Amino acid sequence: MRTRLVNSLLVVALLGVGTAGYFVLSAEAAGRGSRRTTRCCGTRAGRST
Repeated sequence: MRTRLVNSLLVVALLGVGTAGYFVLSAEAAGRGSRRTTRCCGTRAGRST
């Protein structure tokens, strides 16, 4: 039982860390992408208008 509990806790910890890292990376990528897209869209809109 102890081994199962320890294994389950390790799996949960690894999954938590992995998901946290993934969300952080995705947030950074989304922030960079949104900034680039907003700049491009803003310049394009300004030029078009």
